[in-house]
Amino acid sequence: MSNGNGVTATVSQVVETVKETTAHLGDSLAVTASDAVVAVKARARKAEAGAKQQVAKVKKAVAKAEKVVAKKAAAASKEVKKTVSSVRKKLETAKVNAQAEAAALKKQAPASAPRPRRPWPRSRRPRPARRPRRKRRSKPPRRRSPRP
Repeated sequence: MSNGNGVTATVSQVVETVKETTAHLGDSLAVTASDAVVAVKARARKAEAGAKQQVAKVKKAVAKAEKVVAKKAAAASKEVKKTVSSVRKKLETAKVNAQAEAAALKKQAPASAPRPRRPWPRSRRPRPARRPRRKRRSKPPRRRSPRP
C-alpha cells in the first residue's frame, strides 16, 4: 500500500516516536509518583516520631505533676491532723476545767431558792391599754348623674 513517496514509512516512524514518547512519559510519571509516595511516607514517619516524643514528654510532665500533688496532699493532711489533734486536746482540757469549776460552784453555793411565781398565769395576763379609735367623718352622699 505504498504510493512510492515513503508516506507509509514516515507515518510508521511517527507512530513509533509517539509510542516511545508516551512510554517515557508514563515511566517518568510513575517514577515521580513513586518518589512522591516515598517522600510522603518519610514525612509521615517523621511526624509519627515527633508525636511519640511529644506524648512521652506529656506523660513525664503528668507523672511529675501527680507526684507534686501527692506530696502536697500528704503535707496538708499532716497539718490538718496536727491541728485537729491540738484542738481536740484543748477542748478536752477546757471540758475538764469547766466540769471542775461547775463542781466547785455547786459546793460553794447554798441550795438555790425556788423561782418566784408569777402573779397571774400567762393566759390571763393584763393587756396594755389601747388608744381610742378615731371617729370617721361621714362623707357627703354621692351625686348621681341623670340617666338619659
